[in-house]
Amino acid sequence: MRHAPAKRFTEPFGTTGHHPSDPDRGDHKHQWEPADPGHLEVTSEPSVRSDTPSYTFTSDEAGTIVYGGDCASSRSRAAAGFNTLTFASLTAGMHTNCIIQVRDDANNISLPLDVPVFTVYPPPMSMARIWNETLLAAIRIDRVRPPVVARNLFHSSAMMYDIWAAYDGTADTYLLGHDACPLTSPLPADRYASQQEAISFAMYRLISERYSGSPGIEQTTDLLNHLMLRLGYNTAQVSTDYSTGSAAALGNYVAQCYIDYGLGDGSNEAGLHANTYYQPVNQPLIPAQPGTQQVADLDRWQPLALDVFVDQGGNVIVGGAPPFIGAEWGNVKPFAMGPDEMTVYHRDSNHDGVMDTFNVYHDPGPPPSHLGATADEYKWNFALVAKWSGELDSSDGVMIDISPASIGNDPDKEPPLPTTFADYQAFYDANNGGDNSTGHALNPKTGKPYVPEIVPRGDYARILAEFWADGPNSETPPGHWFTILNYVSDQLAAEQKRFGGQGSPLDDLEWDVKSYFALGGAMHDAAISAWSVKGWYDFVRPITAIRAFDQLGMTEEPGFIERVQPGDPLAGDGGENVGKIKIRAWRGPTLIGDPGRELVALPAALVRDASLRRLRLGALRLLARRGRRADRDHRRPVLSRRPGPLRGQDERVPGLRGRAIEGHGARMGHISGRCRSDQPVAHLGRHPSTL
Repeated sequence: MRHAPAKRFTEPFGTTGHHPSDPDRGDHKHQWEPADPGHLEVTSEPSVRSDTPSYTFTSDEAGTIVYGGDCASSRSRAAAGFNTLTFASLTAGMHTNCIIQVRDDANNISLPLDVPVFTVYPPPMSMARIWNETLLAAIRIDRVRPPVVARNLFHSSAMMYDIWAAYDGTADTYLLGHDACPLTSPLPADRYASQQEAISFAMYRLISERYSGSPGIEQTTDLLNHLMLRLGYNTAQVSTDYSTGSAAALGNYVAQCYIDYGLGDGSNEAGLHANTYYQPVNQPLIPAQPGTQQVADLDRWQPLALDVFVDQGGNVIVGGAPPFIGAEWGNVKPFAMGPDEMTVYHRDSNHDGVMDTFNVYHDPGPPPSHLGATADEYKWNFALVAKWSGELDSSDGVMIDISPASIGNDPDKEPPLPTTFADYQAFYDANNGGDNSTGHALNPKTGKPYVPEIVPRGDYARILAEFWADGPNSETPPGHWFTILNYVSDQLAAEQKRFGGQGSPLDDLEWDVKSYFALGGAMHDAAISAWSVKGWYDFVRPITAIRAFDQLGMTEEPGFIERVQPGDPLAGDGGENVGKIKIRAWRGPTLIGDPGRELVALPAALVRDASLRRLRLGALRLLARRGRRADRDHRRPVLSRRPGPLRGQDERVPGLRGRAIEGHGARMGHISGRCRSDQPVAHLGRHPSTL
């Protein structure tokens, strides 16, 4: 058999024809170039950014085509002579390992034909994607306030969806066209161009308003203005009168609707989202000093007094105690949650004689107390945080498999979620880390077992923890889910972008506005639910509880939690620390002189001196173990912050609470089916019941 010389896949760059949704690129054209122009060859020109490129080769004999590497095709037989294949959907990026062979009927097989390296370029971003990425950039240089981020992502997503839906003819809108934002004139003509322009002006105005007080406002303003200039839009157009046919005015009008709506949604935007009545019952803890410093209530949250505080956005805050963010977030108007999912509590939080209201969604009940019947559960929770902090040492010799073979669960082997304290003790592997997930037997795409990925447990634990505690320049966990969504969307072929997996493929703009709207609503409601629980139950920080181990009478666990003995380096010059609790824990980065060369082992430390950094990473170790299951196991919808024993029952993973969240997700899937009675109903176009 013989094969024509291979061809090289190239992308010449043009210089004209900028598209409003692709501001940096000109017209592009893919083509196949012969490697050896002396041979007769058939050339083809795939579409601009095709993920299903064609490839032509010749064979002396007919036979079965054998594929290797990334590339495959629905064509299984080769004819004698020229053959043109269309590769199955390929992910964006460089493909270097595609191989084709032909096996004839006598079972003779040709030498491998190496398909030369080629690149599949992603399609141009939709206008919604461009502005979502711009918002994420603004979030990364703002103050770190996850529930506020979730709200801004939802409002921006709903706003872009509204502009798209207004032109659709069958889809309902969220605010636009309802009492909060009536449509009083015909929409500007030229649907495609007007949608692009209206989305741009709306997002420009909303981001400018919402981030006007951001410490990164100068950079954000420069970014917004530069983008509008590249798109060819004049930011001096500030009119909201779209009756003139101006798409810019339509965008300004819709943005003003959302700005006004946000000022009355219960988030206290005018007051920079500060709490209006919540006050902590405990005085601030000074981490540099030992002990709990006469904490008033070991079941309640304690502020931290820090000389300098650097948040996840890299913002330096000098002096004082950072406040409890979002303690009253249960007052914010949700997307899909209803009154039947809310429990209303009252207490005089600031001791002014007025009973303050705390709305709690998906109320899990009170967390364990350090006193009474739940004291053992309280102590077990925080002992686990301390113990898992001891897993951050990459020199301890413990190696683990982090491949999907050992992480997550096959659908047929899904273990039940815990519902009781005993269940939790069985669910988590307290001494070695992790939980009872069984892993996946086979890769569902290849049908083959996963290749083991054996790494030091300490390295993996720290990387997971640092991902969720990332920064500076963090888009925070709500933003993480949008970056994950954008990544997933980039991996999908055009024909895979179908509404609910049904119907005709959606164009990129429709796909993005619908997926952003659905995810934004879910993130917003999840934030309201989580922070409403956090605000009412006001549960203790790990650093406070662990520093109180001595007075709690903790049970010793050799190698993890022990009492100081005479002669111990921690005993003190006069033996003043003998009998006190010590834990094995990572000492934090401040003891590392050269991060590229030095490791800090995990000596024991007195719990009274437990550091914020040490326990934060221990707690985030738990958090990350839970969060990564969402990436590995598509069957179980979990919140990104699913820490188990990080803070006790207020944020753990009981089966009942897990199913409640899962049920809420199902209602989110039927966007039109479960909105608050005072909120507009939104149908997402063609299949409103099957998003």
